[in-house]
Parts: sequence; structure tokens; C-alpha cells
Amino acid sequence: DLAAQRPDATVDRSAWGQPKNTWLVTFLNTDGAFEKSLPCLHARIRDAALEVDRLHWNSTVDIANVNFRVVEHHTMQSTIDGQPTRGGLHTQRHCDQGSLITVDIILTDPVSIEGGTLQTLEPDGTLLDHEWEKGDALVFLSHKYHCVSELTRGTRNVLVCELWQGTENHAPSREEIYRWR
Repeated sequence: DLAAQRPDATVDRSAWGQPKNTWLVTFLNTDGAFEKSLPCLHARIRDAALEVDRLHWNSTVDIANVNFRVVEHHTMQSTIDGQPTRGGLHTQRHCDQGSLITVDIILTDPVSIEGGTLQTLEPDGTLLDHEWEKGDALVFLSHKYHCVSELTRGTRNVLVCELWQGTENHAPSREEIYRWR
């Protein structure tokens, strides 16, 4: 619902020959909307990410001011006007450079989609598929390579939150230049 209220903070990230509107990203952090509208969820996601970090990596243990860099609502379509879109994030060596911890939360019931699987590139060069249920979160270090397999049926909705060292970002982008405009 919050994403639908923020068309001013939505960008088209369709790529790789995908038709327009295949992959839309709404920056829910714009103007502090996520923090203001859903303060308990905002705190819960941040606290969970930091707890997972403490249990596994301690990458934020000596860092002050770990806050949200972005809170993004991703919508990916498998078809537009009945035509396949090849929706997915096909770059196997994609990472969330500049962030510390990434939290992906699936908002779609996986039985309503085919494909669109979050995959991480493992040290042995294989892609690991991450199976999850609606509402599950995957927390990982932001520099870990990840991608999304081609979505072949349905609409995939995911909440992507990235934490970084810095102040809470209220700009309609992840790009640093927009924070200071």
C-alpha cells in the first residue's frame, strides 16, 4: 500500500531487453515515508539485521550510525500484455556496493510465481537457490554476489532493505548525489 502511494519515488529498472514496467522499484525511504508510516516494522527489520550480523559476521560491531540506506519495494512482472518479459536480475555478480547488510523479504506467496528465485554466487562458483515463504527474510552481507532467476509466471514483490554506515537516507535513490540536493 505504501508503494502505491509513492509513484513519485518509483523508477523503472527494466533492463536486458525487458519491456518497460517489467521491474519497478519504489524507494519507500523517500522523505522518511517508511520510517514514519511503519515505525515498528522499520525498527524490527533494522534490529533483526543487526542481530544476524552479530551472530554471524560482526561487520557492524565497531560502526556507529548504522541506518537504512534504502528501503525498496520491487515489483517484477513475468508478462506484459501477454508477452514474456524475461524479468529477473541476470547479472550473477551483482552486489549492493556501499551498503553493509542487505535484507530481502518476499512479499509474494511463492506458489503464485515460477522462477524469480533469489540466488547467491558461492565461493565454488555455483549459484545457490534460496527457497522461502511469504514474509521470510534473507539477511546477507551486501558485498555478497546475488541475482534473481528469470520470472516465468506471476508477479514477484520483494522488500529490499540495505543498511549502511551513515544517516538515514530519505532521498528517492540509493545514489549519494541525491541525498544532498
